[in-house]
Amino acid sequence: MVDREATIIALWAALNRQDVEAASTLLHPDVDWQDLIHGGRRTGPAAVRDYWKAVFALIRPETTALEFTTVGDDSLAVKVDHHICDAQGTFWADEILTHRFAFRDGLIVRMDVI
Repeated sequence: MVDREATIIALWAALNRQDVEAASTLLHPDVDWQDLIHGGRRTGPAAVRDYWKAVFALIRPETTALEFTTVGDDSLAVKVDHHICDAQGTFWADEILTHRFAFRDGLIVRMDVI
């Protein structure tokens, strides 16, 4: 069985480096990801990669997982600290959010902010 917490830690480590290719290896082919910038959803790894690239053009988020809670058989709620700077590196915001990740076949198949 895949260690879901380790998967999420690896995801945030890759995204903190802005390594969208490494992060996308953790996504299921049917991934459905909440678009927090434009609203709506992004489906499929290519669309999620494009979303992450658009995010990094606007802001520089640094995300740290603070707490993990198993939800049902296939999901993990993760409380995270988002330290956000603008594209030039100037501090913009610091916020605590909870993301819910669903898994299928050991990969992330859905992300929602709850």
